[in-house]
Amino acid sequence: MSVFAAYSEHCTLSALPCFESREGWFVLMRTVVLIGLVFLALRCPEVAAFVAAYFILDALTVNTTYVFVTGSPINALRSALLTIVTYLDLALGFAAGWVWLGQHQGDAWERVITAVYQSVRTLATVGPENDLSKVGELLVITELLVGIYGRRTAP
Repeated sequence: MSVFAAYSEHCTLSALPCFESREGWFVLMRTVVLIGLVFLALRCPEVAAFVAAYFILDALTVNTTYVFVTGSPINALRSALLTIVTYLDLALGFAAGWVWLGQHQGDAWERVITAVYQSVRTLATVGPENDLSKVGELLVITELLVGIYGRRTAP
């Protein structure tokens, strides 16, 4: 058993008994948590970014396992839908980092929408719209690489 398979079967949150054979529910709950983390980033950016990083790494590891280790999906349509939502989750996870960078000022909704927008732009390999700090540039590089990798590991 590979390290990826062992992680995916025993260590990920989706391996909890309440999500057994219910990956769709886990992906939905992860999306809700990530939306909450983007808003939490307005108050506690470091904590939100750290937890979001866990979900990003978890999604990448589990999807890598499904594509390269376990083989073909159970249902192609279901896998495609879960992959699309996982891609959205990656954008939401990186949006917490964009809020943490605090590039945009304004009310909470404006900051969250701008963070999600910048994240989706970057994940789509278009890149951000404004000048960034060195930490921001590192975030862009990481998100671009994850976006490219995500396209390659889609089932």
